[in-house]
Amino acid sequence: MKQRKLIWQIFPANLLILILTVASVTWFGRLSLQTFYLEELEKGLVARAYLIEPVVSDMLKADDIGQFREYIKNSGRKANTRITVILPGGRVIADSNENPDAMELHHNRVEINEAFQGQVGTSVRFSRTLRQEMLYVAIPIRSEVEKDSVFTATGDVLAVLRMSVTVDAIQFALKKLSSRIILGVICFALL
Repeated sequence: MKQRKLIWQIFPANLLILILTVASVTWFGRLSLQTFYLEELEKGLVARAYLIEPVVSDMLKADDIGQFREYIKNSGRKANTRITVILPGGRVIADSNENPDAMELHHNRVEINEAFQGQVGTSVRFSRTLRQEMLYVAIPIRSEVEKDSVFTATGDVLAVLRMSVTVDAIQFALKKLSSRIILGVICFALL
């Protein structure tokens, strides 16, 4: 009976352990990076929304729909962000990328429902309009805001201001990183 060399007795088990370890670390690292990126992106969108919220609120009260839509369109292009303003009932009154008159009702969107309840709403989902995975953040626009304290505000929700950006960039970067790790493991195993 021919004996196998020691390397062929040890190598397959070590290679399997190496592959499982690298796969686990890659999966966990990818998940952590994606979560971190989405949280930071969400914070940035909330900040952008609150920056333009006073202007949007004033323009809603002024009732000049043409000027309002033009402001939303220009702001969205400058910020490289899709901006949508939704009235109670889900009617889109302004959108930076699409004709709001041709858009469907948005009353069933998670982030919009949360914003109409007075909270900051968030959602990550595929946009049928843009055909991309998007991060959505929506904030309430209140009528006659009264400050109860430094942290809270009361008033009826007049409309919702929604900001959105694509998350395809992070998906592409994570796929590229995973490919490099796999290539590295293959090269290491061959060595």
